Amino acid sequence: MHVSKTVPGTVHDFKLWKDSQEIPSEKIPIETHVLGDSGYQGIEKIHKNSEIPKKKPKGGKLRNCY
Repeated sequence: MHVSKTVPGTVHDFKLWKDSQEIPSEKIPIETHVLGDSGYQGIEKIHKNSEIPKKKPKGGKLRNCY
């Protein structure tokens, strides 16, 4: 869970998170599985053990993540 101060205007969730970390890759232990929403697209580049859910493809099937 990420909690931050309120900021004026519209700011992307992931930008708020990155700006609040001194060194983002050192704040979350690598063994911690991070599950974020679409507001955290790009976190996989900083934390390899992370996942962003993807929409079901039109006419396709959902896959099991576990």
